[in-house]
Amino acid sequence: MHKLRLLAANLGYLLLGASVAVTAAQPNTCAPLVAQALAAVDSNCTELGRNSVCYGYDRVDATFFEAVEDTFFSTPADRAELAQLASIQTAPLDVENNQWGVAMMNVQANVPNSLPGQAVTFVLLGDARVENAVAPESAFLVGDPVRVVVTAAQTINVRSGPGTTFNVVANAGPGQLFDVDARNEVGDWFRISGPAPYQWVNRSLIAVQTGAASALTDLPVAPESPKSPMQAFYFRTGIGAPQCSEAPDMLVVQGPKQVRVSLTINGAEVGLGSTIAFQSGETTLGELRAEARMQPLLDDVQLGDGSVCLFTEMSVLEGDALANDGALFVPLGHWAKSATCLDENRSPVLFTPFGEPRLMDEEEIGQFAPLEDVPFPHYALELPTREEIQESIDNGPDQKPEPTPLGVVQVARPTARPTQPGSDNNTTPRPTETPSDQTQPDPNAPSCDGFGIIGPGDVIDAYGQLFAWNFARNVAGYQLEIVGIYRGSVAGVSKLYRVGSESNGITVQTAFDLSSSITDIDWKVQVLVRDGQGNLVTLCESGYRRSAVDYSSG
Repeated sequence: MHKLRLLAANLGYLLLGASVAVTAAQPNTCAPLVAQALAAVDSNCTELGRNSVCYGYDRVDATFFEAVEDTFFSTPADRAELAQLASIQTAPLDVENNQWGVAMMNVQANVPNSLPGQAVTFVLLGDARVENAVAPESAFLVGDPVRVVVTAAQTINVRSGPGTTFNVVANAGPGQLFDVDARNEVGDWFRISGPAPYQWVNRSLIAVQTGAASALTDLPVAPESPKSPMQAFYFRTGIGAPQCSEAPDMLVVQGPKQVRVSLTINGAEVGLGSTIAFQSGETTLGELRAEARMQPLLDDVQLGDGSVCLFTEMSVLEGDALANDGALFVPLGHWAKSATCLDENRSPVLFTPFGEPRLMDEEEIGQFAPLEDVPFPHYALELPTREEIQESIDNGPDQKPEPTPLGVVQVARPTARPTQPGSDNNTTPRPTETPSDQTQPDPNAPSCDGFGIIGPGDVIDAYGQLFAWNFARNVAGYQLEIVGIYRGSVAGVSKLYRVGSESNGITVQTAFDLSSSITDIDWKVQVLVRDGQGNLVTLCESGYRRSAVDYSSG
């Protein structure tokens, strides 16, 4: 009942001012305005930080949870913290008055801080309204991650929550490195930075790798069900044909390519694999029942066909999506629809799951062509081809590929220490070794002695570049991580490359492996070993370096 009351309050707000465009404008009058608007957004909203909103182009109206000055967030290029934002509305196309509202938001959602600079981009175009369903007092902003190292002498347990009553979901070996970004209230458990489901490690088994130990106690306390500002929201857009095809009314959400982003949209949780266009408007139950894919969801609904319903339609333009608690796979190039129906008092009485996805035809995909000109900060959108759509269908939900497996190399165990109260070692500590044992180095133990980066330098060839390094000793292999950069911002594309201990280099074609739209890369090389349980752990790493991408050879 509480959920229904909350949605009713938001839906009432959403429906105020909903309209359908009825006038027409010649394409040659609208296109220049749209081009001018998108160019302005590209300039006004560059390098937009996480959990913030940008006024892109006239006209944008916003409300905030607290009183603000009259001039606050009133002109293009203005910015505000997302936690302050209650609602935002962009204006439909009005060529006569030179108006077409565009706004941009960077939403952290469940994107971990260990992916530096990455966030989920919301772009509101034309007649679109979004309401923040995460109250400011409950919004959770994770801290900057702290790099820690496992100091226990044995393999330790990693758990699904902050305590030994939670189940073990993974193990970690001595010397393994983690980024942690939150703690429990007591401060004896720390959350490993990463997407949900979250993993936790006990404080007594880790230490800060560099910096002061106080960095751990300064991390924020994670709530049981953390949501960042705008990770849950309600929205609506204009319905019907826009005044011209270049100026659509929609909400477009683009997430990093390597993380499945979880958002609650009009009461339904959706997992986004990349770029999704959303539209929402008002219809009737009878109209929904007339749609073959929606009708099975409405068989048992005891409402008249004239009942008012709000539809939510998502169209997958890049990547894929998961809905209905992960049970429904929506491939690339498909759309799916769900609905919320209202009673005579306009209170929600029904939430449907998303219906069976439908393949978009060429004309339907073509209506999203204007989005290829939208200046997304992470990577440019390219509409899918039929071959790419079929590949998405064949592959199923997008999974990060497993790198090449490496052979096992035993890690030399450090000196054991007594187990501390509340710790989570999963084996009995070994007796402390004698001083003579500790001072005699094992010639077969893994070592980073001699390891170092050879190249490349400040510029790399997009069509084939060797990344090389000096060998470490007695290790399992090496891992190269490349993160795409687009005009100074993380582009949401990254890739891992692994080779065995006999290789000291990898040739990469960034234009094909990552994206042809990136301008720079951040990259690093990690030295990998295996612990006693066969798990890969990082022995040392080079740290990130930046190189510009040169496309001239192509």
